[in-house]
Amino acid sequence: MDQNRAELEEHARLVAQLTADFFGIKVPELKMMDANKGYAYAHRNLVTIPWWCTQHGEHYFTAYVVHEVTHIYRFHVNAGAWMREPSHGREFHDSERRALAQWGLEPVYARAYIKELRFNGQVVFNRAVEHAKIRARRLAELEKIEPRPRARKKTPLEIILED
Repeated sequence: MDQNRAELEEHARLVAQLTADFFGIKVPELKMMDANKGYAYAHRNLVTIPWWCTQHGEHYFTAYVVHEVTHIYRFHVNAGAWMREPSHGREFHDSERRALAQWGLEPVYARAYIKELRFNGQVVFNRAVEHAKIRARRLAELEKIEPRPRARKKTPLEIILED
């Protein structure tokens, strides 16, 4: 997504608001962060979203926000008890799937998380493809770095001949 941070934060807030309205819960506070993953702090009604998820396109970014708001919804459904159901179990996925449908998104799960995301039947995110792109970018960056020349180890014969 080639938008500035303020526009991305506004998009995330809109998604959080509409998702909370869909679930009939209070709109959570939303913070965009430089972090490895997002969190839902249900007791504080706060969700955090990592900036990196904006690099996978608008649909994935939207799904990420919906995912975190769904955690807060499931917390309320379970009367504040996290352990009544698995955090990414069938009930969670059913709720998340219903919320994503409001955006025209259909998830395909690999255990807990979305491995593929479809919009109007077209694949708009595939985790394996995205991971391959990331690996390719990292390799390209590594190729730009000049390797330090390594001193070659001498063979035993070369050591004897030196003396």
